[in-house]
Amino acid sequence: MIRILIGLFALLVVVSTTDIAQAQNLNRQVKHNNVPDVDESKERGLFGAVTIMSDYRSGGFTSSDEDPAIQGEIGYYVRGFYAGVSAGNVDFGKINGNEIADWEVNLYAGYIRHMGRWEWDIGISYSHFPDAYDRDAELDYWEGSVGLMATVHENMRAGVRIYYSPDYSGESGDNWVFEGTVERELRQIRGITPVLSASIGYQDGDEDKGNFDYWFWDAGLELQVHEHVSIDLRYHDADDVPFSCDSLCDAAFVGSLTVSF
Repeated sequence: MIRILIGLFALLVVVSTTDIAQAQNLNRQVKHNNVPDVDESKERGLFGAVTIMSDYRSGGFTSSDEDPAIQGEIGYYVRGFYAGVSAGNVDFGKINGNEIADWEVNLYAGYIRHMGRWEWDIGISYSHFPDAYDRDAELDYWEGSVGLMATVHENMRAGVRIYYSPDYSGESGDNWVFEGTVERELRQIRGITPVLSASIGYQDGDEDKGNFDYWFWDAGLELQVHEHVSIDLRYHDADDVPFSCDSLCDAAFVGSLTVSF
C-alpha cells in the first residue's frame, strides 16, 4: 500500500514538472473541516454546496454502508472567520433491530488566512446524530484541527493537517489524526479544469477505550466542469486495521458531484 501511495505522489510531482504545467465503524469517521474557498476580493460572503456521492467514505471507512449519500452545507465568512452547518444521511447498521443512526449534522467554525504562497487555518467542529439509537449522545463528539497548505510549484500545493478530539465518537477517548495532502491543477481541456490529488493519514486512537490505530489513503481526479460544478473520482483504502474490514473499509472507488455557490 505504501509503495502504491509513494508512486501516486511521485506521479503528481512528475506531472508538476512537465509542460502540463458495525459498532467498530462508529469509531472511524475522519471529518475534514469544512474550510470554505474564501474569495479574498470580498470581506464577507455566503458559501454553500450540495454533494451527491456514490458512497460516503472518509478516512477509508464507509459511513453509508457503501450506499449513495447526499450532503448539504451553508455558511458565512467575514474577514477570514467562517462558520457553517452541514448535514447528510449516514448508515451505521443496526443494534437490537434498531437503526444506529440515519442522519448526521456538523456545526463548525474557524479562521483561514492566506499569506503569499502559504495558507493556514484553525477550526473546531461538533458532530451530532439527531436520530441516533443512543440515549446518552455517545456518538456525538467535538473535534479541533489545524492545517497548513503551501504552493510548492506552479499550480501544485501540498499540506498537512492535524485533528484532535478529547473524547471521540462512541466515547472512545482521545483521538489524533495526522494527514498529508498533495494536489496538482492541470491545464484546462475544453473549459474543464482537472486536478490530481492524493492524501495519506494515520489515526492514533485510545486503544484502552476501544479505539485503534491505522493508516488510510486516497487518490483521485477532480474535474471542475463549471465555476460552481465539480465531479470527483476517487479511490479509497485503509491499512493495518486491527479487525476484518469486510465492506466497512475495503478498497473502494467513489464518485461524487458537487454544486456550490
